[in-house]
Amino acid sequence: MVQWLNGLPEVRAVLAAEFQGKPIRKQNLSRWRKGGFNEAVKEDNTRREVQSFLKEIDGLKGAAKENLTDQLAFYLAVRAALQVIRLKSAPPILAKRFSAVAINPVVWRNFAARPTF
Repeated sequence: MVQWLNGLPEVRAVLAAEFQGKPIRKQNLSRWRKGGFNEAVKEDNTRREVQSFLKEIDGLKGAAKENLTDQLAFYLAVRAALQVIRLKSAPPILAKRFSAVAINPVVWRNFAARPTF
């Protein structure tokens, strides 16, 4: 399989552009199967979720163009919203535990009151 992959023009192009032309080895493929693929799928899903979320709140993006504090608040809001989206598909026991912490305003208030560095 490794020889076949290394022989594909598309693979050679990616290897040349991203990996200094080094060929795929059996060990690389094994790592990919054991976890790299799952990580890539998760990353791709997160990217799609963010893109979808940004489309939904497109009008708000203009508010955070220059102010770093606004940009950070926007980033944290997006991350929190993504967690809520993921919560919808979580097993019931995890959803219950997560919602007890993540959606509790007292937890957020205490977190916000912590000193900054």
